[in-house]
Amino acid sequence: MPASLDSKLQLLDVQSTASRPLGLLDLGARTVDFYKAEIAHQYHNVNGSNPSSLFTVIPTDFSVINGHLPNQFEVLKPLITCQIEHCIDRGITTLIIPNVTLHETVDQLAPSLLKRVHIIHPVLACIQRLQSKKINAITLIASQYSVTSSRLARYFEQSNIAIHRPTAQHIAGIDEIRRRTYVGEHTQEDIQYYRDLIARYQQRAPVVVACTELSLLLNGANCHDVFDMARIQITEALLALSRDRTVLKR
Repeated sequence: MPASLDSKLQLLDVQSTASRPLGLLDLGARTVDFYKAEIAHQYHNVNGSNPSSLFTVIPTDFSVINGHLPNQFEVLKPLITCQIEHCIDRGITTLIIPNVTLHETVDQLAPSLLKRVHIIHPVLACIQRLQSKKINAITLIASQYSVTSSRLARYFEQSNIAIHRPTAQHIAGIDEIRRRTYVGEHTQEDIQYYRDLIARYQQRAPVVVACTELSLLLNGANCHDVFDMARIQITEALLALSRDRTVLKR
């Protein structure tokens, strides 16, 4: 966690905040449980308290959304627009959408809507972190769709960050582990294989993990040197709240 987060998060007084300004879109039970735990972990590390009164989980019909991922945009755009408007109506000022692929849809929504709530973009937040470390090349670990996506690659290319990818065999192996993790059927062998691959590819360039299911398989020991978009997204959300003066009212 960046050192700057420590001092900024100490400004957040969740006990004195009447509303819950941070929204977490419910995109599946395992994803929500991971994000809730990681929000609590990061916040507790700084404040020594529970942030449960800081955020609220926004229910969705994820089965409908998931059925149109990754790129049925004409269906996804009105669905996500409706979800964001619901969050705004509930007083959410900062929103976490815990799905990297879904941000391809968010990027295509009306600018007037996106100005009304601070949506934490995991890819942009990760790029900012990489740039702060003066990193200009990465190895991308993600779903098979994302790791080959021209849309995702464009973010890094526009920021002059080169992308290295695993071999086709390793991409397929990682995606199979991702699928098993999604349904809770991954094994200890899967986890070890995945972590060994990360260690292998870190020898070439810093590893960026761009998939929530794959973030689940990282632990404190082996995610220290990995740029994990999910954890970076959470850090940025907490930083955004620390800059929101409405959170500081007493």
